[in-house]
Amino acid sequence: MKCKVFHVPMPVTRPSGDVSSLNEFLESVKVSRIFSSVVGERAASWSVLVFYEGGPGVGGLPPPGAAVPEKPGAGEPEKGRDTSPPVEEIPLTPSESRLYQALSAWRKQQAAKEGVPPYIVAPNVSLRQLARSGAGNREDLRQIKGVGQRRIDRYGDDILRVVRESAAE
Repeated sequence: MKCKVFHVPMPVTRPSGDVSSLNEFLESVKVSRIFSSVVGERAASWSVLVFYEGGPGVGGLPPPGAAVPEKPGAGEPEKGRDTSPPVEEIPLTPSESRLYQALSAWRKQQAAKEGVPPYIVAPNVSLRQLARSGAGNREDLRQIKGVGQRRIDRYGDDILRVVRESAAE
């Protein structure tokens, strides 16, 4: 992943060369994330940080308007690649949904206690996988996407307690 910074003077009452170059750049790459902020007090400007992949004709996207050749084997799954639907798309059963709600409530309480956003404690995709798997021990937790050793050490006992309590209901 690459990044590039643009500075756009304010006020932007009419498109300038700075705005045009930013727009052209954004159209020529695959943007991953954009962050912007107003900087400076007297001569304020927008500072725009763009994280992107590829570039015009350089290992990524072709230049705007160029024909895109189809890759050999296009439409076929890549060897060794998981082709199952993402966890978020698989509906939860009623018991899995109850466990997911219990895990979400625990996460919200834990996040408030730590003063961090809930996704820092555990992302939604991890909670959904936990709800589907009904993890019973620390080894099971290792199989969950987004749950590494640090989260297991920090929250593993609490997560397993919530899973046990939900199963007992």
